[in-house]
Amino acid sequence: TAYSIVAEYADWAHRYEEIIDLAHRALALDPRDARAEATLGINLLRRGDEDEGLAALRSAFGRDHFNVRVFNLLRLFEGPLAREYETFELSPFVFRMHHDERPVLERYVPRTLAVAYADMRRRYRFTPAGPLHIELFATQQHFAVRTTGLPSLGAQGVCFGRVITALSPRGGPFDWAEITTHELSHVFHVQMSHGRVPRWFTEGLAEHETTLARPEWRREDDYRLYRALATGAFPPIRDLSFAFTHARSADAMLTAYFGAWRVVAYLDERFGFAVLPRMLREWGRGRSTEEVFRRVLHADVDAVDRDFRASELARLARLGTDFAIDRSGADDLEATRERAWLDASDADAQASLAAAELTAGHATEALAAARATIALAPADPSARFVLAALALGRRDATEAETQLAELRHAGRDGYDVEILAAGAATARGDTAATIAALERAIAIDGTRIDAPHVLFAVAAESGHAAVQLREAQRLVGLDEHDRDALAFVLDALDASGDTAGLDAIVERSLTTDPERARGHELLARSYARRARPADALYEADTWLLLAPERAAEIHSLRATLLHALHREREATAAEQLAAPASTPAP
Repeated sequence: TAYSIVAEYADWAHRYEEIIDLAHRALALDPRDARAEATLGINLLRRGDEDEGLAALRSAFGRDHFNVRVFNLLRLFEGPLAREYETFELSPFVFRMHHDERPVLERYVPRTLAVAYADMRRRYRFTPAGPLHIELFATQQHFAVRTTGLPSLGAQGVCFGRVITALSPRGGPFDWAEITTHELSHVFHVQMSHGRVPRWFTEGLAEHETTLARPEWRREDDYRLYRALATGAFPPIRDLSFAFTHARSADAMLTAYFGAWRVVAYLDERFGFAVLPRMLREWGRGRSTEEVFRRVLHADVDAVDRDFRASELARLARLGTDFAIDRSGADDLEATRERAWLDASDADAQASLAAAELTAGHATEALAAARATIALAPADPSARFVLAALALGRRDATEAETQLAELRHAGRDGYDVEILAAGAATARGDTAATIAALERAIAIDGTRIDAPHVLFAVAAESGHAAVQLREAQRLVGLDEHDRDALAFVLDALDASGDTAGLDAIVERSLTTDPERARGHELLARSYARRARPADALYEADTWLLLAPERAAEIHSLRATLLHALHREREATAAEQLAAPASTPAP
């Protein structure tokens, strides 16, 4: 029916409540419409109405055995979710967790989200309709099927208005608190706007929320946004949602998220946070973006866009000398090829094709386009870069370094150039030159993580312990999801006796790797040093949960903490548990 067709478009716009209404209308016309009943069931699940939703899906499957999304959802709910997951309620939330993860996650997830919820409720002056379902999945497949009905999904969390699905710490190496805080903010955005908030605003505002909550959760994509602004690829604010819906690469999607956050941060800095909830309410009244800007900001959206671009380009001016090829031609490779074919004498068109083919992984085609460019413009920097990258792919360090020398001689050094230089030095077996090139890359742009990652590995392999620790600390500052770097830094700081450095970052292990017993040990001792016995005891209890084989040692610490809290009876019990078992007489 027409209702089912409209429901598909409503799904693209995340209007889940309206999809349920449309499905009901379709079924009123034809109660045997399996497609409409499937749509109803899927979206009832997204609202948290599981009994009703599963009943609709079973009925739909009885009429149509070939709907793969219905089949996958029924198999998930009647299989792994029933056997392996548990639900529990702590108002305003209903949590779902894998039974193996629940003992630890239940100690941290509810209290973290309760704080975030209370803070947003205060600042938005809005209480969402509930209950709010927070579902953490221990595998990528369980998460993807619960979210979309299909077995893969390129995301870590999704919000449906009242239901949040996300990967748990076992599901992937991500900071669970950042992901769930981001998604929780969407609950406010979606409900306050009745689902009419533009994609760019809700994503930008969710990123802003996480940055306000913890500075280390800030995205580090200045270089992507600078290139998009400098080349004119970043859409105007009135069309910014297209950056999400029309993204043709992971790079483009990352630029969309970061750029949207920067727009919202600019609005906050210029107009104050209070305007942001008011904008949500105006969209909820069905107003256009142009009307929302006029009514709430008393400003023209295009004028704000011009001011934002000028502000960002000034903030990012340091990147103006960081040479990089334009890879955007790979987003529409056929069109890039056609432009180069139509004008074989246009060096810029040939250079764009060379960069696009390199990005797409087509070495033969990239080489041909780069050579065509050099024939037309011997000094073209993009072609030189492509030739260097291709030479490095062939392990021809001499040719790569020749091309890179040409780039530097022309004043076209940059982060990516130094990354290639590091690769060439590695191919020659020159560790010192590799480290030097990576350090030059970091000096050019210290906000990117690939050079520190490589330098960390190189330093570990070559025995440069000081460099290894320095780069691990840099990674901890740049990438909140990197649990391996954090674990390395915590252990190194503890071993060196740097308690101040350890105390400053040890709490991050709770959201990065909550099932690592060592993290709770270090945190318990850190809290004890800082005269926070109640917090130290809480962490010692988690440590005991994860490392029962060290019970005597942990109970000894617990006894000390319980004495500090004047809980003498419990302290005595802990001392008895800490005492070594007596040896029987011979």
